[in-house]
Amino acid sequence: MRDSSPVSELGDLLALREHFGHWSLDMTTYYADGGADEYESDIELMAMVTQEKQTRQSEIMTGLLDSEAPLAKGGEWLKAWRSSVRTAENKEKLIAEYSGSITLNGTGHSWCVGNARGTGCGGLCIFEAQMCVDCQYGIIGPEHRPVWEGIRDQQKEALALDDMGESGRARAQLILDKAETVLRRLEASKDQ
Repeated sequence: MRDSSPVSELGDLLALREHFGHWSLDMTTYYADGGADEYESDIELMAMVTQEKQTRQSEIMTGLLDSEAPLAKGGEWLKAWRSSVRTAENKEKLIAEYSGSITLNGTGHSWCVGNARGTGCGGLCIFEAQMCVDCQYGIIGPEHRPVWEGIRDQQKEALALDDMGESGRARAQLILDKAETVLRRLEASKDQ
């Protein structure tokens, strides 16, 4: 008896469907048959997206460099940039140059400048906020305070549960400690 499962030169389509998490076998077949190759990339759209990202990145860097915004992380290396921006002949041009030299990725709880260079955590910080607290590629500013307050409150709730195991409690305490560190740093830097 012959196996009736769909086969492609890439392998069994059912296995590929499961591997890639496609909703239907039709989608897997579409990709296996080269359907996605029929479309050319939209160069104009990509240029517009890139320009918008550069503009937004420059706006964020302006806020970080041209102010005394308190930082829980990132102040070490931004301090030198801040002083050079304030004494620059053309600060807008200098900020644009600085912001063009990095890739700023938002995680929701911080800004990350390490992922694009293949340095740092490799993007794991998106899921593990506490990794950013001591990371040399992270920037945690006042705009992130509400998120860290939420993280702190969640961990306090978790620690109040009576059905957590020892490892769960240890992890919740670690994350709580990191959140409180961030909030203390934001307060301390605001008071200076």
